[in-house]
Amino acid sequence: MLRGHLMLRVDGLRASYGRSQILFDIRLAVGQGELVTLLGRNGMGKTTTIRCIMGLTPPRHGTVEFAGASVAGWLPEAIARRGIGLVPEGRQIFPLLTVEENLVATAANRLAHAEPWMLADVYRLFPRLQERRNQYARTLSGGEQQMLAIGRALMTNPLLLVLDEATEGLAPVIRGEIWDCIALLKSRGQSILIVDKNLQVLKRLADRHYVIEKGRTVWSGTSADMDPRPRGGAFAMSDSEIKEIEIAGQSAAAEPRLALREALTELAANLAAAGGAPFHMISMSWTTPDPPPSTLRCTISTSAIARPSAASVRRSRWCDRRRGRSWLRRARGFRRPRPPSRCGTPCRGPSSRGNTARADRSPT
Repeated sequence: MLRGHLMLRVDGLRASYGRSQILFDIRLAVGQGELVTLLGRNGMGKTTTIRCIMGLTPPRHGTVEFAGASVAGWLPEAIARRGIGLVPEGRQIFPLLTVEENLVATAANRLAHAEPWMLADVYRLFPRLQERRNQYARTLSGGEQQMLAIGRALMTNPLLLVLDEATEGLAPVIRGEIWDCIALLKSRGQSILIVDKNLQVLKRLADRHYVIEKGRTVWSGTSADMDPRPRGGAFAMSDSEIKEIEIAGQSAAAEPRLALREALTELAANLAAAGGAPFHMISMSWTTPDPPPSTLRCTISTSAIARPSAASVRRSRWCDRRRGRSWLRRARGFRRPRPPSRCGTPCRGPSSRGNTARADRSPT
């Protein structure tokens, strides 16, 4: 259920890069004051979805509505002025500007907020930035650059804050500070759409989740729908469902990957016996305290929508066979004949003709 009125709605979104289609059917919604996540493996279309929302990649089909207006096909600067602040993947700060110049460069209160974000507010949120306000942005660490990117987006006073890979590649201590700041923003009523892989923290903070698989939204629900189940419970899983399994004991402490493989094998056997859908693993994490036992967690999702079609399977097999034939020809030394020259004889290039002429020359 949405909390507050609808802030962002995406329905039936399709997008492509050239002739390669990436998004096929993306559906999501963000209400006022909500924190909504976009989950999925690498290459499933999460960043492309963000780019379509921000107007960086024009959608081919579908609806993108923000604050009651359809923004599909708008220029990125027009969407940003409408009230969406983006923290892009890779931070993309201005490296040759100081920290304070980065924050001031995008500062604006176009929507006339009663309490807009000011420099002092950002410095209270991120004290590290105040300590380094006169440093060049390129001299900051990765975590400090991420803080700067979030502060720069907040200085635009957005209605919706979009974070793409919010804590990717950061140290655990810095990552914890970022999550604390995101929790504080949510408590202040900031609407947030976030892409990240730290499922344990997102389950605690987020109101709703969307799972993307091969360019389609295959599951949506609340954190309560993702509660862990003990091993040995019922394994019946419906299509487009996401669950988390736990494995505890000495086997998980000694060989976590082996314990996970055994658990997934048992799960697959139970699903096959019950006629359930195949599943895809999203993430895996384990902890090995001293002394054992330890706990191993694995998040899995089932999706009948994301199954490859028969045509795509045939096309993939044909491409594999063609690559195999090309490799075999190269291994055997086969080369495609060059086109004939104007005189009708194969052309070997200027260096070859010169070498041949010198070789045919008999010594006098």
